[in-house]
Amino acid sequence: MKRLLVSLLTVFVMLVFFYSCKKNSSLEFQKVDYTKILRSLDAGDSVNGYCKVDIQFLKPVAGVNEEVLSKLQQQLMVYAFDSSYINYDAQLAVDTFISGTFDAYAKHLKIRAKRPGSDMNNEEWSMNTVILFNDMGILSYELSRYTKLGKFLVMNNTQYLVFDLGTGRKIIQRDIFEEGFEPRVSELLKEQIMIDNGFDSEEQMINNGYFFAMNIMPNENFSVTEEGISYVFNPDEIAVYSLGQTEVLLSYNALASVLKKESPIAKLFVK
Repeated sequence: MKRLLVSLLTVFVMLVFFYSCKKNSSLEFQKVDYTKILRSLDAGDSVNGYCKVDIQFLKPVAGVNEEVLSKLQQQLMVYAFDSSYINYDAQLAVDTFISGTFDAYAKHLKIRAKRPGSDMNNEEWSMNTVILFNDMGILSYELSRYTKLGKFLVMNNTQYLVFDLGTGRKIIQRDIFEEGFEPRVSELLKEQIMIDNGFDSEEQMINNGYFFAMNIMPNENFSVTEEGISYVFNPDEIAVYSLGQTEVLLSYNALASVLKKESPIAKLFVK
């Protein structure tokens, strides 16, 4: 009977530990999905146009202790908007951003009304967020922005952010790689780009639009999942704009020689 009680107690402790870890391994999010269009009524009949703002924003609201949650919320507000939004609620942040964008647009139209024939009367602003990984105490978060003024595309980029859900700190490369990792990771990135595109050599890669091959290096714009570490290079960073964004996934096996055995993401690759 004593042995049975000990066994049952052991099982109970293991279950409590399991559910405690599970509870604290991921975040819950508040989603604000909002699209609004302002027509150029305030500018008079001499200028026609519109301003469209499309925002899909995910803000963590539960799943970790209050101190860590506050750190995560504040950092994401700054990255998504700017430092003036650091303590805003998600809905208030979106409403304030849209209002400010529309106010700026109305002022721009009044200036453009004095320049007949301007093709800059339409504006489009878009921001989208995606959860790439939310488990095992790690959050990989994607933030994409798109801005178009008239016929001109002003911004089209993606930013990856990785956070330690135990501390609320943003994870950077030096947290997960050994010192001097840059040459090895640069080599792996070039090799993987050639494999992904079927290039036989670096020369062929350059001839096919990767004119800025010298910029193919670890750039802090990365995400992590159980599959490996993904780097994203935005248009014009390493290749001509027409090729768009380049995403490169490096497996943990390929990175084994430069990964720190004790790091915030070690649980993803140490079995």
